[in-house]
Amino acid sequence: MAVEFENRVWWRSVRADFANYCTIHRAATRLDRLLLPLRAPSLLALAVYRFGAWLYRKPRPPIGLRVLYILLFETVRHATGILIQRWAEIDESVWLESHAPIVLGARRVARGTRIYGGVTLGVGGTRERRGLPSIGRNVVIGPGAAVVGLVEVPDNTVIGPNTLITNSPSSGAWLGSPPMRWKRDPQLLVPA
Repeated sequence: MAVEFENRVWWRSVRADFANYCTIHRAATRLDRLLLPLRAPSLLALAVYRFGAWLYRKPRPPIGLRVLYILLFETVRHATGILIQRWAEIDESVWLESHAPIVLGARRVARGTRIYGGVTLGVGGTRERRGLPSIGRNVVIGPGAAVVGLVEVPDNTVIGPNTLITNSPSSGAWLGSPPMRWKRDPQLLVPA
Protein backbone atom coordinates (compact mmCIF):
# COMPACT_ATOMS: atom_id res chain seq x y z
CA MET A 1 0.00 0.00 0.00
CA ALA A 2 2.83 2.45 0.89
CA VAL A 3 4.67 1.71 -2.37
CA GLU A 4 1.45 2.27 -4.34
CA PHE A 5 0.99 5.65 -2.60
CA GLU A 6 4.61 6.63 -3.39
CA ASN A 7 4.08 5.66 -7.05
CA ARG A 8 1.02 7.90 -7.23
CA VAL A 9 2.91 10.81 -5.62
CA TRP A 10 5.75 10.50 -8.17
CA TRP A 11 3.34 10.26 -11.09
CA ARG A 12 1.21 13.13 -9.72
CA SER A 13 4.29 15.40 -9.67
CA VAL A 14 5.13 14.54 -13.29
CA ARG A 15 1.52 15.26 -14.31
CA ALA A 16 1.55 18.57 -12.41
CA ASP A 17 4.78 19.58 -14.17
CA PHE A 18 3.21 18.68 -17.52
CA ALA A 19 0.09 20.74 -16.74
CA ASN A 20 2.26 23.71 -15.70
CA TYR A 21 4.26 23.52 -18.94
CA CYS A 22 1.03 23.23 -20.97
CA THR A 23 -0.18 26.47 -19.35
CA ILE A 24 3.09 28.34 -19.85
CA HIS A 25 3.60 27.15 -23.44
CA ARG A 26 -0.12 27.50 -24.29
CA ALA A 27 -0.40 23.88 -25.39
CA ALA A 28 -4.17 23.59 -25.74
CA THR A 29 -4.66 20.99 -28.48
CA ARG A 30 -3.71 17.32 -28.34
CA LEU A 31 -1.03 17.87 -30.98
CA ASP A 32 0.48 20.75 -28.99
CA ARG A 33 0.58 18.57 -25.87
CA LEU A 34 2.07 15.67 -27.79
CA LEU A 35 4.84 17.90 -29.17
CA LEU A 36 5.47 19.68 -25.86
CA PRO A 37 8.45 17.49 -24.80
CA LEU A 38 10.11 18.39 -28.12
CA ARG A 39 9.37 22.11 -27.71
CA ALA A 40 10.34 22.12 -24.02
CA PRO A 41 12.85 19.33 -23.35
CA SER A 42 13.40 20.63 -19.82
CA LEU A 43 10.13 18.83 -19.08
CA LEU A 44 11.96 15.55 -19.74
CA ALA A 45 14.75 16.60 -17.38
CA LEU A 46 12.18 17.28 -14.64
CA ALA A 47 10.50 13.89 -15.24
CA VAL A 48 13.84 12.05 -14.97
CA TYR A 49 14.67 14.05 -11.82
CA ARG A 50 11.30 13.06 -10.29
CA PHE A 51 11.99 9.40 -11.11
CA GLY A 52 15.46 9.56 -9.52
CA ALA A 53 14.22 11.35 -6.41
CA TRP A 54 11.46 8.75 -5.99
CA LEU A 55 13.83 5.84 -6.62
CA TYR A 56 16.52 6.91 -4.18
CA ARG A 57 14.05 7.51 -1.36
CA LYS A 58 13.80 3.74 -1.14
CA PRO A 59 16.22 2.11 1.32
CA ARG A 60 17.71 -0.26 -1.29
CA PRO A 61 16.55 0.59 -4.81
CA PRO A 62 16.65 -2.35 -7.23
CA ILE A 63 19.81 -2.46 -9.35
CA GLY A 64 17.85 -2.58 -12.61
CA LEU A 65 15.98 0.64 -11.77
CA ARG A 66 19.22 2.32 -10.68
CA VAL A 67 20.85 1.44 -14.00
CA LEU A 68 17.77 2.68 -15.85
CA TYR A 69 17.88 5.97 -13.92
CA ILE A 70 21.59 6.48 -14.64
CA LEU A 71 21.04 5.84 -18.36
CA LEU A 72 18.05 8.22 -18.46
CA PHE A 73 19.89 10.85 -16.40
CA GLU A 74 22.98 10.86 -18.64
CA THR A 75 20.94 10.76 -21.86
CA VAL A 76 18.66 13.63 -20.83
CA ARG A 77 21.55 15.65 -19.33
CA HIS A 78 23.47 15.52 -22.61
CA ALA A 79 20.40 16.00 -24.82
CA THR A 80 18.95 18.96 -22.90
CA GLY A 81 21.97 20.54 -21.18
CA ILE A 82 20.06 20.46 -17.89
CA LEU A 83 21.61 18.78 -14.87
CA ILE A 84 19.29 18.33 -11.90
CA GLN A 85 20.72 16.55 -8.87
CA ARG A 86 18.37 13.86 -7.55
CA TRP A 87 18.83 14.98 -3.92
CA ALA A 88 17.49 18.48 -4.60
CA GLU A 89 13.94 19.17 -3.46
CA ILE A 90 11.98 20.68 -6.34
CA ASP A 91 8.31 21.51 -5.81
CA GLU A 92 5.69 21.16 -8.51
CA SER A 93 5.04 24.07 -10.89
CA VAL A 94 8.71 24.97 -11.36
CA TRP A 95 9.61 26.06 -14.90
CA LEU A 96 13.04 25.61 -16.47
CA GLU A 97 14.03 27.21 -19.75
CA SER A 98 14.84 24.71 -22.46
CA HIS A 99 17.71 24.64 -24.95
CA ALA A 100 20.20 26.26 -22.56
CA PRO A 101 22.52 24.78 -19.94
CA ILE A 102 21.26 24.76 -16.37
CA VAL A 103 23.02 23.26 -13.35
CA LEU A 104 20.55 22.77 -10.53
CA GLY A 105 22.05 21.59 -7.26
CA ALA A 106 19.98 23.59 -4.78
CA ARG A 107 18.76 22.29 -1.46
CA ARG A 108 15.20 23.39 -2.30
CA VAL A 109 13.38 25.15 -5.15
CA ALA A 110 9.85 26.18 -4.20
CA ARG A 111 6.64 26.30 -6.25
CA GLY A 112 6.22 28.91 -8.96
CA THR A 113 9.93 29.52 -9.55
CA ARG A 114 11.12 30.27 -13.08
CA ILE A 115 14.73 29.48 -13.96
CA TYR A 116 16.16 30.71 -17.26
CA GLY A 117 19.12 29.34 -19.24
CA GLY A 118 22.73 29.48 -18.16
CA VAL A 119 21.81 29.44 -14.47
CA THR A 120 23.92 27.73 -11.84
CA LEU A 121 22.51 26.86 -8.43
CA GLY A 122 24.95 25.01 -6.25
CA VAL A 123 27.87 24.79 -3.88
CA GLY A 124 30.23 27.73 -3.53
CA GLY A 125 31.40 30.42 -1.19
CA THR A 126 34.08 30.59 1.46
CA ARG A 127 34.84 27.62 3.69
CA GLU A 128 32.54 28.93 6.43
CA ARG A 129 29.63 29.64 4.05
CA ARG A 130 29.92 26.66 1.70
CA GLY A 131 26.58 24.99 1.08
CA LEU A 132 23.50 24.72 -1.06
CA PRO A 133 21.08 27.56 -1.80
CA SER A 134 17.38 27.43 -1.00
CA ILE A 135 15.02 29.23 -3.40
CA GLY A 136 11.65 30.59 -2.21
CA ARG A 137 8.28 30.68 -3.95
CA ASN A 138 7.66 32.63 -7.16
CA VAL A 139 11.33 33.54 -7.64
CA VAL A 140 12.62 34.47 -11.09
CA ILE A 141 16.28 33.69 -11.81
CA GLY A 142 17.41 35.42 -15.00
CA PRO A 143 19.70 34.05 -17.71
CA GLY A 144 23.31 33.52 -16.69
CA ALA A 145 22.69 34.11 -12.98
CA ALA A 146 24.48 32.10 -10.30
CA VAL A 147 23.28 31.51 -6.75
CA VAL A 148 26.02 29.76 -4.79
CA GLY A 149 26.73 29.06 -1.16
CA LEU A 150 24.49 28.79 1.86
CA VAL A 151 21.96 31.32 0.52
CA GLU A 152 18.26 31.75 1.27
CA VAL A 153 16.46 33.55 -1.58
CA PRO A 154 13.12 34.86 -0.22
CA ASP A 155 9.74 34.57 -1.92
CA ASN A 156 8.89 36.87 -4.86
CA THR A 157 12.52 37.85 -5.53
CA VAL A 158 13.83 38.62 -9.02
CA ILE A 159 17.49 37.89 -9.72
CA GLY A 160 18.52 39.65 -12.90
CA PRO A 161 20.61 38.32 -15.78
CA ASN A 162 24.29 37.58 -15.07
CA THR A 163 23.87 38.29 -11.35
CA LEU A 164 26.03 36.52 -8.78
CA ILE A 165 24.36 35.91 -5.40
CA THR A 166 26.65 34.65 -2.62
CA ASN A 167 24.80 36.10 0.41
CA SER A 168 21.11 35.90 1.26
CA PRO A 169 19.37 38.90 -0.32
CA SER A 170 16.25 40.59 0.97
CA SER A 171 13.08 40.37 -1.09
CA GLY A 172 13.05 42.52 -4.22
CA ALA A 173 14.98 42.66 -7.46
CA TRP A 174 18.76 42.27 -7.67
CA LEU A 175 21.18 42.86 -10.53
CA GLY A 176 24.93 42.72 -11.05
CA SER A 177 28.03 41.36 -9.40
CA PRO A 178 28.18 42.34 -6.58
CA PRO A 179 24.37 42.43 -6.57
CA MET A 180 22.66 45.77 -6.09
CA ARG A 181 18.98 46.39 -5.52
CA TRP A 182 17.09 47.20 -8.75
CA LYS A 183 14.97 50.26 -8.05
CA ARG A 184 12.85 50.15 -11.19
CA ASP A 185 10.05 47.73 -12.05
CA PRO A 186 11.33 44.17 -11.40
CA GLN A 187 9.45 42.91 -14.48
CA LEU A 188 11.99 44.78 -16.64
CA LEU A 189 14.57 42.16 -15.57
CA VAL A 190 12.37 39.22 -16.60
CA PRO A 191 12.95 37.98 -20.15
CA ALA A 192 9.91 38.15 -22.42
